Amino acid sequence: MLSPPRASVLICTHNRARDLALCCAALGGLDAPPESWEVVVVDNASTDDTPEVAEAWAARLEGRLRGVEGTGALGLSAARNRAIAEARGEILAFLDDDALPEPGWLSALVSVLERPGAMAA
Repeated sequence: MLSPPRASVLICTHNRARDLALCCAALGGLDAPPESWEVVVVDNASTDDTPEVAEAWAARLEGRLRGVEGTGALGLSAARNRAIAEARGEILAFLDDDALPEPGWLSALVSVLERPGAMAA
């Protein structure tokens, strides 16, 4: 049985297919071990190609990305709560759909949070 990923990258999106594709491409370049992280994309009732972009990147990231459809227009707070509910990682990292994380972003974040007594918000 596979162990859960250490970190979950949580992205909430709405009608930002192009930005989401660029964000996912950047996530594909992360230097963290592939088995240590996952991506959860909550689609907040998009009417453009956002769901198809998430599906395409799920294949490219070899199953590490899971697209979750929101039921109706959730709003950002509800979409984030949905992302949290879907996450399997111990560390939750929210990422805006137009962000382009550097290759060492997630491994640096996890490294800091593994220090005794470390906390983040």
